[in-house]
Amino acid sequence: MKYYNSLEQLKNDFKWLSKECTLDHFARSRLSAYDYKNISKWIVQRVDDSFVEGLFNQLLSRLNLQSSEWETEITSPMLPALALIPGIGMQVVVSIDVNGVYKTTSESGTSEFQSFPDGTIFKMLKFQAKESAINSAKEMFLSIAKNQKKGKGQYGKKWTSYNGNLLVSIFFSLNKIKLSLSQLTKVNCLLVKKLIMQFYNGNITIKHPNDLLINKKKISGILQEKISKSNENFIIVGIGINLIKSPKITKYPTTNIKDLTNVKISSKNAALKLVKIYEKFIPILPKINTKNMNKI
Repeated sequence: MKYYNSLEQLKNDFKWLSKECTLDHFARSRLSAYDYKNISKWIVQRVDDSFVEGLFNQLLSRLNLQSSEWETEITSPMLPALALIPGIGMQVVVSIDVNGVYKTTSESGTSEFQSFPDGTIFKMLKFQAKESAINSAKEMFLSIAKNQKKGKGQYGKKWTSYNGNLLVSIFFSLNKIKLSLSQLTKVNCLLVKKLIMQFYNGNITIKHPNDLLINKKKISGILQEKISKSNENFIIVGIGINLIKSPKITKYPTTNIKDLTNVKISSKNAALKLVKIYEKFIPILPKINTKNMNKI
């Protein structure tokens, strides 16, 4: 029996794994729109097992997951693992409970298996080892929050964002980066300013230490947190941009892109543009210093 009998099911599973799966291994490294289009265009008529295995091999490689052989048996150290199940298709095996029941997740939801049918194959999901997180923009993690009402601003102030505005967190290594946290704040403000300039061609000012203003009204703010793990330092940059609605802040006027330009920018579009900006500048951050910072 083949893994897939339906071309539509294969398309749905591929889309879910590459773009919608919330498991850490996939949420941290999404396919670019370009890669998704180029790979998915091959899913037009073939659902034979060799094609399906090759398709998921290519996807995992693009997601920076280690190349490993397909196995006919699964053990706890392999988890999480990708499973191709005859007659069912792709599932991600996430755990094995004390009774030996396998728990899986997929495009159709969660499932449980006492055992897997003959012909099922498994592939362990493990990130590729990297010399340095700064060497690739794929080491950047970006998450989008649609609505935040309990955010933390500077000095513990409340930070509220509304559905449709952009609220992201960007995470990257500080390896070889010699800038202080305050200098990094300015760099991140300049990078966010580059994004806003793509939507608005007027004057944008930076209000020390971490706000961006248009016409003396807040359009964006950032918040940074430095963390250490395994003797390596990382930074999490929280970025908020008012795209379609202006939050009400006591004694602090705000504005948004839609009111300024009469153009509605989607948070997804803004996020993709922001990723491209950071992809360009993360590799050169070790070369940035106080003398050339303003040239960003």
